[in-house]
Amino acid sequence: MLKRVDYGRVGFCYDCCHHSNYNPDDDLLSMYGKRLMALHLHDNGGKHSQHQLPFDGGIDWPCVMRKIAQTGYTGATALESMNWDYLDLTAEKFLQEAYVRAKRLDAFRLTAF
Repeated sequence: MLKRVDYGRVGFCYDCCHHSNYNPDDDLLSMYGKRLMALHLHDNGGKHSQHQLPFDGGIDWPCVMRKIAQTGYTGATALESMNWDYLDLTAEKFLQEAYVRAKRLDAFRLTAF
């Protein structure tokens, strides 16, 4: 779609786990980074659609955040983590931990250069 439609208001939301699960050999952020409009960041411990908190799975976060920074994206560092694998945490504790990890990701992005 992005190859066919060259219009400044048409972009994409980067979902790091969809990228990792379905197109790991394509450098989507280098190919389409100038059209990046939103982020869905979450980790994956090996299963599809796991939606873990960042740093609990196999995503190379320093690399991902460096590539995001190189696109010029200035929007929010948004998580798409779910509490499915965190039944030992209350909703409040899960959200507090998600916030801490989002700030850690943001620090990678802000110091990428």
